[in-house]
This record gives sequence, structure tokens and C-alpha cells, in this order.
Amino acid sequence: MRIQIDIKDPVKLQRYLKNSVRATFEDLLIRVTEGVYKLAKLNASKHSRTGVMEHNVYYKVNLKRLYGEVGVDDRGMLVDWRGKKVNYAEFVHFGTKPHKIKPRRAKVLMFVKDGRFVFAKEVNHPGYKGDLFLYKALEKYRQRILRS
Repeated sequence: MRIQIDIKDPVKLQRYLKNSVRATFEDLLIRVTEGVYKLAKLNASKHSRTGVMEHNVYYKVNLKRLYGEVGVDDRGMLVDWRGKKVNYAEFVHFGTKPHKIKPRRAKVLMFVKDGRFVFAKEVNHPGYKGDLFLYKALEKYRQRILRS
């Protein structure tokens, strides 16, 4: 058995194949980036009581450079109920070391513990291990792709 392909215009065929492969790759890049972004927002929402934190999760796709990115930063930094800018997604993601918390504008800190109001001049925060929700989203999406 023999297969024969006759190419009359190899330049045209090359251009067609290049455009076809690029269009398929661009579509795949957009779908994967958006998929990871949606999972990252879902994972971030587990740490948010007000819905503000997940607004710091963003994605961007650059089709000229064939580049997709999902991350957290202050691009869409929102203002919470006190008028304070909120960008704590990075601390939730990577965690924090133990540190002291002192009041900035008031004389004491006020918080609720065991249903009671507590006042303190400073607090020793034990730190936070972190939840790598971006990496988990990427891994979960990768597993979805491998299963399909």
C-alpha cells in the first residue's frame, strides 16, 4: 500500500498548517488559563467571608506571545466595609511567619474571641501555614486534562 501526496504550493500549505496549529493552540491556551483562574477563585473563596479576597485573583492571556498567567495582586484591589484597601490573598496563599500586631490609628486593638470583645495593646499572631490555592487549582486542572 502506498500513499502519495502531491503538493503544488508548499508555501501555502505551510502557512495553512502554521495558522491552523496556532489557532488551535490559542484556543487551548485561553481555555486552560480561564479554567485554572475559575478554580483558583473558587479555592480563594473558601478563605473569604466577604467575597473581597477573590477579587485579587486575576488572569491574563497574551496571544501574540502565547502566554497565559493566573495570579494574585492588587490589580482589582477593592475597598472593604471600613474603606480600607484589601489585598491579603498573597498572605493567605503563601502564609505568614509569627509576628506582632499593633494598632495603627487607635490606642488598642479590638476583636472577638469566644463570643466576647477583647481589647489589647498588641497581639502575638502565631503565623499562618498558608494555602497554596493557585498551585492547587493548576494541579486540579492538570488532573482533569489527564483524565479526559
